[in-house]
Amino acid sequence: MSEDSATIDALLFYLEEPHFYEYLVVDNFRRPLGVDWPHDSLNILERREAILGRINPGFHAFLDLSLFASLLLRETKPQPPADLISRFKSLDGLLENPSIAALFSWSWQPVAVPIVGDTGRGELIYFLVAAVEQQEHLATFPHWCERQLSPESRQAIRDAFAAARRCSGDASLKFFTFPLTNPHEDKELISGRSLGLPLALAALCAASSVRSDLHWLATGDLDADGRVQAVNPATLGAKAALTGKKHALFIYPAANPAPSGAKYCDLKAVVSLEQAWLWADCFAPGRANDIRALELASDNARSFVDNCTALSFAALEHCLRNPHFSSKIRQIFASAELLGSFLRKIENILTSEPDKAARLLALMQSEEDLLQVAATSERLAFVWCSCRLALANHRGDNADSAHWQEQAQKFRAGAERTNPQEFTRFINRFYVASLHNRYVFSPEPPKEFLDILHEEESYHRGGVNYTLGALYGTLAQNYGFCGPAYFGELEKYVAKSQQAFGEGQCPEHHADYRRGFAYLFAGHMDRNDKDSARKALWNYLGADCWQSFGSALDSHAGSDRTFAEAMLARYLGHTFNPAAPEPDIQEFVDRTLAADKIINNFQEHPRQLWAYNSGCLALRCDRKALAAALWQRSLDLCDPLLNDKAGETMHAMSLLPLAALAKSGLLTDGQKGRAKTIIDAIRVSKHLNRKHFAMVTYVDDANEALIVVGDHLAKLFPFSYR
Repeated sequence: MSEDSATIDALLFYLEEPHFYEYLVVDNFRRPLGVDWPHDSLNILERREAILGRINPGFHAFLDLSLFASLLLRETKPQPPADLISRFKSLDGLLENPSIAALFSWSWQPVAVPIVGDTGRGELIYFLVAAVEQQEHLATFPHWCERQLSPESRQAIRDAFAAARRCSGDASLKFFTFPLTNPHEDKELISGRSLGLPLALAALCAASSVRSDLHWLATGDLDADGRVQAVNPATLGAKAALTGKKHALFIYPAANPAPSGAKYCDLKAVVSLEQAWLWADCFAPGRANDIRALELASDNARSFVDNCTALSFAALEHCLRNPHFSSKIRQIFASAELLGSFLRKIENILTSEPDKAARLLALMQSEEDLLQVAATSERLAFVWCSCRLALANHRGDNADSAHWQEQAQKFRAGAERTNPQEFTRFINRFYVASLHNRYVFSPEPPKEFLDILHEEESYHRGGVNYTLGALYGTLAQNYGFCGPAYFGELEKYVAKSQQAFGEGQCPEHHADYRRGFAYLFAGHMDRNDKDSARKALWNYLGADCWQSFGSALDSHAGSDRTFAEAMLARYLGHTFNPAAPEPDIQEFVDRTLAADKIINNFQEHPRQLWAYNSGCLALRCDRKALAAALWQRSLDLCDPLLNDKAGETMHAMSLLPLAALAKSGLLTDGQKGRAKTIIDAIRVSKHLNRKHFAMVTYVDDANEALIVVGDHLAKLFPFSYR
């Protein structure tokens, strides 16, 4: 069996000869997601029964624990999970504290713990670790773990979680863990304290709600204060030898000599949990220097100021998650001299690296911070408000957008005079916030926007012009929202925008240039022009066929890949014909139908549309259970109560999956209730354009309202809103 998930059919094949290949099957139970379970509860129960009938009863609880773990790690969870798990009698008494329902509400992180047995042979034992808030009388691990963990190991886990709590900055946090081992195995499997460091790293990942892909492997004794202590040097080489091709980094105690057994990966010696977390969170092959810059910046507040503009985006994202760096920011604000230096550093990169400037500004959080910035530089106070407006726009948080528009107006006069480029960006963002995010779609742009555009055009003498490209891009987007009748204007301003961004020849503006193809793709989809939409999709990643598109998709990361996957899902969800598929398309269909695995725990736009359109594809392939699960995922991503990245604009998009569920006869009573809640919220919204949704809100019955949505998708959710 490979390290990838094994299908149920493969497991049953190995079990054709009872118990002969049982050890191969059971080995899959030891890994998170080691078995590729179906998506719906009924199929899960049926396939589980098929395996139970062919394995030794002593492994029944192990099978159920493995299945339970895979459900905890799954974003698209069976509904309701507690009812499903209650059917697993073999788990009775094993998970009595805490409750099953509580377990499904927590944030989980799997982690591989390298151990070395008495024979000197290394192996990986996987644990699941959860971060828990406001939970009293919580055991650190289930009672059966006491038989399999030595007293020293049990104390090491407690110390590791104490260190993680301290490092997280949240004294109320608690952690819960269990290993993927056979609960009925009545012998000690793990001894010593070297599991402390990997479990503490997993705890910090769970606490930050950013699930690691386990590209690292770690070992180390950890005390409650977060100091990494040496491990038995005789076992270190065997542990390092466990690194596989998916491991990019092996983290070990600095008190130990460097091990010689690591394959395929880099080595990093660490002295503290904070240092280990920094490397585990930020490391990527070839980017070690970026992390060394972050280590240098973490020494003290002055070091952070001196090195802040040299930090990579990944390093700055880590700073936002790590309270250790929050304390550095507080120290900077306590010193007028450091604050002035910090702001001047940001000011120097406003034009050349605006995205990095925005991330640095995001480290400042409170209104008091804004007043302190304004006292030093009204220009930077305006920039901060404008950047926060851009972030609110991306979330579709109209209330937050309105707040930052109002704050920016206080510093507008100075910015208009001293920083015309940033003022133009603000007007651009203001346009998006006041119109598109509120579902106000008009072919007549606001006068102030046109005045700014014409003034910028009057200064333009050819060549690259980021500001003009952004303005043209917003105009193109606006005409896209106005529907197919304005496709000519969309096409015209995409061409102007791409020309201003350097026609793809200017590396720093390449992402902005590429965005024009996303606008063309959405416009072609609205016109039902499949061939042109496919070409725009390929062009988005610089491809010219499905084969080169696949290679480009795998080579991209971050938002570029996310938007490409979301566009692919829309294309397939509304054009794929299973009876007559395009050549070379099947691998992309399979990829998209696994979207619940790819979407994982990242929650920003456009993942709600990625999940929605993946559900539409699943329905085309007659996989109703998967379609329902993906639409449920889309619905949850749009819900501000479940997703703090979802604002009012995304919440209204809940009507897309709900209408699909209703049309396909899959709508549950609970989902119908949520439809009523969403429609009621639109009726009383202070920010959304209620006239736009009048055809829906005038209908009293939720089912009938969803039928209206389904009949008018293109009007209600035009262009890139579906």
